[in-house]
Amino acid sequence: MWTGTENNLYFQFAGSKTVARVSKYEISQIGDKVSFVFMPHKLHFFDSTTEKTI
Repeated sequence: MWTGTENNLYFQFAGSKTVARVSKYEISQIGDKVSFVFMPHKLHFFDSTTEKTI
């Protein structure tokens, strides 16, 4: 069962570990297939060593 208003999806994208924050209404069960559309103005990048914003 999902709780909270958002869920974090953890996946690999272009060889990098990636996290997507989505509405709890976007996914109904673990294992569901999802499609993404990346919105450049909503993306945030972090240095994997320092964890600071790039």
